[in-house]
Amino acid sequence: MPDDEYPLQLTHSKLSVHCNLVTQNNPLLMEICPENWVEINHQDAQKYGIVDDTYVIVESPKDNIRIKAKVTEGLVPGCVSVRHGHGFGHWAMGSIAKGKGAHSNNLMDSYTNPITGANCYNECKVRVRAVG
Repeated sequence: MPDDEYPLQLTHSKLSVHCNLVTQNNPLLMEICPENWVEINHQDAQKYGIVDDTYVIVESPKDNIRIKAKVTEGLVPGCVSVRHGHGFGHWAMGSIAKGKGAHSNNLMDSYTNPITGANCYNECKVRVRAVG
């Protein structure tokens, strides 16, 4: 859960152009969507000094990533959403995908839901700051 140090809830969403993380080395698909981004509500963007289409640092207690921000009205304040799938670069030796976008899995800890036993790996608490 978010707290004073990490006030935002990170979730993930998928890109309609790519299939998880296995199509980022396809030159045609990368031409359409060359990198992923983090979506942030305009109220949170204003609060943290974030401008649309600029790079930000998304940081959890575990790790951080540098990723482009998309300011939107369509996201609940207090929540940010990373479009999942980029930032690997190791499929087919990453000749096209390497260095494009950010991979967010390292932001999250392994957590098992005590009631269902399911692996909970799609969300965590984060903070976001503009890259100077």
